[in-house]
Amino acid sequence: MSNFFRKILIKITGIGSCDTPRIQINKAVADEVYNEVMMDIPYLNKISPAYIQRRYKVDYDTAANVIDLLEENNIIGLADGAKPREVNR
Repeated sequence: MSNFFRKILIKITGIGSCDTPRIQINKAVADEVYNEVMMDIPYLNKISPAYIQRRYKVDYDTAANVIDLLEENNIIGLADGAKPREVNR
């Protein structure tokens, strides 16, 4: 990637360095959104990546990472096609 595009990327994303891998950036954002979602979980019956995208203004990759974290921690049930996931009580 040229220096010109790196400077633009820094301005657009607000990230101080383009040397930080994108995966680490997405993981940090997903962790932050995960904590916010955990505060809303008691009020939800179902959750989906689309809900997370709209509610928290994040991209699909971040929303999917949050869903994966919720599933790993048994907060939500397993996938059933494209339907929203049930929140475990």
